Amino acid sequence: MNEERNGATLAGAARWLSVHDDLLRGLTHALSNRVGTISAASYLLDQQPSSPGEIGATLLAESERLETLLQLMRMLPYPEGAVAEPVIPTDATTTAVALQSHHNELREIPVTVTLDGDVQPAYVNPAALTLAVAVAIGAAQRAAGSGGRVELVVSSSADTVSIDARAVRANRAVAIIDNDADNDAARDIEAITWLLAPYRGYGDAANEGMAAIVPTLQAARRARQTGG
Repeated sequence: MNEERNGATLAGAARWLSVHDDLLRGLTHALSNRVGTISAASYLLDQQPSSPGEIGATLLAESERLETLLQLMRMLPYPEGAVAEPVIPTDATTTAVALQSHHNELREIPVTVTLDGDVQPAYVNPAALTLAVAVAIGAAQRAAGSGGRVELVVSSSADTVSIDARAVRANRAVAIIDNDADNDAARDIEAITWLLAPYRGYGDAANEGMAAIVPTLQAARRARQTGG
């Protein structure tokens, strides 16, 4: 861990590795399904060379799905040493939802995204923010459980952008964090902080949910001007 991560703990790094492995298993399962479909279509094309149209369309569609999966898999390695840049928060949120949709145990729990007013650009590494939001989504999905759902609320102030994952069950908010400090949800907050600390971001519990919080581009510019 480098000096920028003085506020992030080894437990946070360990928790991220656990989440990483869960996501990787889900993506490799989806990848295996795509490869199986392509193999079957290729076999049919070989057996029925006189009618390639439908099989060709299947191969094209599966190739596009493979490309999408590969793009998501490229997100998983933590971007160690990558610099911050201006980021549209909804871009990172959309990718995080797509990534989490392949989680083997949680993918059936739906996620919706809501913008709370005009959201400012963030200043962070986009991959780090995407991974942090995926952690928050997973925590909310576990709290929501089967039949529940997750609401992602994206908001900003002059200084920070907040992406808040909230668990909803039977149309009522469900608390993600309880009073037990030694649980998965508490470690999820540590993992979010570990992911975002190099970019002055952190995880927090808010509104019964779990938030990934990062500086706005405006705040980053002010900090540079003042030497902060």
